[in-house]
Amino acid sequence: MTQSTTMEGVFKSLAAARRAPLAVRVLNLYLDWRDQGLEELPSDLDVFQNLEALVVSGIRCDRLPDGIRSLPKLRVLEFSDNRMQHLPEGIFDLPRLEELWFKENQLEQLVDNFTALPNLRLLNLSYNQLRALPDSLASAAKLEELLLTANHLSSLPSWMPSLPSLKILDVEATSLRPRTLRRLGSGLMSTVRLELPRIENTLRSATLRKQRRPGSPRRSPPYRGHRHLQALRR
Repeated sequence: MTQSTTMEGVFKSLAAARRAPLAVRVLNLYLDWRDQGLEELPSDLDVFQNLEALVVSGIRCDRLPDGIRSLPKLRVLEFSDNRMQHLPEGIFDLPRLEELWFKENQLEQLVDNFTALPNLRLLNLSYNQLRALPDSLASAAKLEELLLTANHLSSLPSWMPSLPSLKILDVEATSLRPRTLRRLGSGLMSTVRLELPRIENTLRSATLRKQRRPGSPRRSPPYRGHRHLQALRR
């Protein structure tokens, strides 16, 4: 039997979390999906008023409940490997957010409201269907990592090299042309690590996406606690 908690404040089950809602700092719902077939989030997430990290990956969910906007301490939100087509507007009511993980969804465009997230440090949008980035991202003064692998981007905005805190920009397996990449590389500050498309990586990414069928089970839980818990220790 899997334990519902691994350390103080970290819960892996809704049932356990509801017994002590104000003690919940990290809520990872992967096991609820694996063991109980969870397909959507409950509407009463706002009972977890001290929640700092919410991990809802791999449950094939296509929306977040409105209660997400009522989590005043939320700093990390992972909603990867789901069926989201649009970023929920509720996340822009969470000014303390530092990390947003929406990789492996079905996003085609983004809400142009990133000025509402002044503390955003990491934005992972890899493996979606994005063709453009909103101009409001230019105001993300604290953004350190922008991960855009395997999207349909054919160009990048002119403000990209001006992001003052950017350290990692990943544009592998996109539609960016070599000329655009050379211009981007020359414009970025020397402190930025630029992950460029390489033929072997592009082919590997395409093969992996083709082999993995929608709804196929994951081999391991998507939450590994790397940045999530580090963010809570700061």
